[in-house]
Amino acid sequence: MSYPNPYQAASEGFSSGGPETLKHSGLGIASFLVGLVAGLLEVTCLVIIGILQATNPRLIDDSTSLLLLIGFAILSGVPLGLLGIGLGFAGLCQRRKKLFAVMGVVISSLVVAGVAAMLVLGMTAGN
Repeated sequence: MSYPNPYQAASEGFSSGGPETLKHSGLGIASFLVGLVAGLLEVTCLVIIGILQATNPRLIDDSTSLLLLIGFAILSGVPLGLLGIGLGFAGLCQRRKKLFAVMGVVISSLVVAGVAAMLVLGMTAGN
């Protein structure tokens, strides 16, 4: 009586081409795109603030609604970044290529850390 090789039976469900035939994780790609959008949103807000400050320094001081709108846009980067981090970690748990998932986690983490740094800088600059 012959017994089947347990190591050979475990690999029957996988492709024989190796890891290069794996597809990219859909969650990883989503994480990368969400992180990219959040990062572009933050950079765009900073550019708008810089342009407004350069053209008319009193405009930012006098316009409360404009400050609220820009502040909301900056703070919206945090939930987007956290969503990107969550999607990235979910993509890392899949049995697929992990390039976009890693990039999504890194970019989203940088966005969240950047917003946190801006908040700390803003709170300390007022004193």
